[in-house]
Amino acid sequence: MISIEERIKRADARVSYQEHKKRILQRQEHERQKKAIHRQNYIVGEAVLKFFPQLIELKSLDQFLSMIASNPRLMEQLKKLSMKVNNENDVE
Repeated sequence: MISIEERIKRADARVSYQEHKKRILQRQEHERQKKAIHRQNYIVGEAVLKFFPQLIELKSLDQFLSMIASNPRLMEQLKKLSMKVNNENDVE
């Protein structure tokens, strides 16, 4: 017969194993999501540079994009254009 202390020890070991397994699965899920986002960003960047190759020569792409984003009128035009493109793709 197993003593109570031994049962508690085994139960604690099972709990620790399950917690460790859960952390590994969470880390794997996080990495999978991170890779998916990285892949998406790469595809978007590649598409942007395909149509706007001059952007590669900018010294501060962040500053350029920040200026675009801070212009409400331009952002509204971009939003309308993207909606138009999405609607045209829905028709096809």
